[in-house]
Amino acid sequence: RAFSRRREASYTVLPEWCHIAWSTACICWACVVSKLPLVSGLMLAHLYFMDDWQSHSVASTLLVPSAFIVLMYPAALFVVLCMDIGSKWIIIGRRKPGSYSWDSSSYCQRWQFYLSL
Repeated sequence: RAFSRRREASYTVLPEWCHIAWSTACICWACVVSKLPLVSGLMLAHLYFMDDWQSHSVASTLLVPSAFIVLMYPAALFVVLCMDIGSKWIIIGRRKPGSYSWDSSSYCQRWQFYLSL
């Protein structure tokens, strides 16, 4: 009933295009975040060597970028964890015990938005 009788709902029911845009943005963001440790690790290695790769040994040329990449994964994990907790509080807020009917409360819509992250 919430989608078919949107005007009668006691809360704002977002249109379908909004759900599609949100899902598309979340998929794009997930792609960017999954590659972020690799790209940032390689950029840090580039800054470390300052375009002077030839004067370093083969071992350091391989180990330094690898170390930066390995160190960036926990950093990315921490950022994603903070974003997950923050988005939960922003989208859903504090959860209260009780029954939330999908057609009389915006809680279910907000929960689905949060799950799509």
